[in-house]
Amino acid sequence: MLLYISLFGIFLSIVLIYNNAKHYPSSIYLGLFFLLVSLYGVNQYVILWSESLFWVSIFHTNFTCLYYLIGPMSYLYIRSVLTDDARLRKSDFLHLIPMIIYFAAAFPHIFSSYAYKLEVARRTITEPSFSGTYHFTILTDWFTSAAVYISRPALVFVYALVSGIQIIRFFLAKNTPVFLSNASFIKKWLIIFLCFQLLLIVSHLSYLINSFGVFGQFSSSHNHFFNLISSVFLIGFIVSPIFFPQILYGLPNLLHSSYKPEKVDETEDFIIQKATTKAKSYDQDYMLFIQQKVEDAMTVHKIYLQKEFNLPQLSVLIEIPIHHLAYFFTNFKQQSFNDYRNEFRIRYAKQLIMDAQSETITIEAIGLLSGFSNRNIFSKAFKEIEGVTPSIFAAQQKK
Repeated sequence: MLLYISLFGIFLSIVLIYNNAKHYPSSIYLGLFFLLVSLYGVNQYVILWSESLFWVSIFHTNFTCLYYLIGPMSYLYIRSVLTDDARLRKSDFLHLIPMIIYFAAAFPHIFSSYAYKLEVARRTITEPSFSGTYHFTILTDWFTSAAVYISRPALVFVYALVSGIQIIRFFLAKNTPVFLSNASFIKKWLIIFLCFQLLLIVSHLSYLINSFGVFGQFSSSHNHFFNLISSVFLIGFIVSPIFFPQILYGLPNLLHSSYKPEKVDETEDFIIQKATTKAKSYDQDYMLFIQQKVEDAMTVHKIYLQKEFNLPQLSVLIEIPIHHLAYFFTNFKQQSFNDYRNEFRIRYAKQLIMDAQSETITIEAIGLLSGFSNRNIFSKAFKEIEGVTPSIFAAQQKK
């Protein structure tokens, strides 16, 4: 079970990174976190239960330095969600120090011969106490093997505590930026994420401490209770994003933005949209605020007339983060930005035709003036919205 759930976690992390890397950079940290945790789970299965010389020789010590990044990835993810800023700072590279130290200390083993690694694997499988005596890094010359083993989950535990303090301070801060009516969704996810992480760390630390006899020699009889508990928490941890679909498709924070409460005109369209929209996860007023900004950009600046105008450019123009706009169109408007933009273009083209412009310039020219790159795209979009081609529409206007 541990192997299968760890492999599923690797698949999940790939989905997270692949789907969200472009528009939701914070999900990259989450994807890397789940990837490292799942890889650690595979490592545990291979070392403890696989009894495969090949796989034990591959996993033993070679990837261990990467596990020192589990804590930093969790911390960076939580920070990026709370601040709505996934950019790395210069000081963030200090988080790499434990990984670099371990990699340097394990350098002799990592680059040893395959025959030597096979011998280490054989003794690891046949002599359970061997893991407590083998000097797999230079660090074990200065510290006990137990201390080196436990340093990994202990470091993750410290990062989890720091992240927890960060979450508490953020939600208790009096100057918290615009709070959403359903901010509990974000709080719920972060709390579940952190709680599962803490439970997994504590159970795994208990397992390691028990296995080493409280920092003594490695015990040949593993504590199956703590091992089972760790596996259960790992399963719950990796499966948890499934119950938060927004996590799999990116998590627009919406707690931090350029949004400042304004009076929104309660027009009939706004009232209907507010009552019928399915976007229940985030603050309705903020969605209406974005809608007002977008519509102003379309009607006042007529940006839709620019042939190459796209969502990133709109984001810069109205000073709304692109992932907020992506959520707005996907979940609130329930249409793509291209379709939304084409509606304005077709409306503009219709006005040109009704103003008898089609009698002095060609239909193709009207399409170009309306922002379309060529006649075919113009005709296709026009027919999708109006049900007839622009030529037929122009003929109908003449009649």
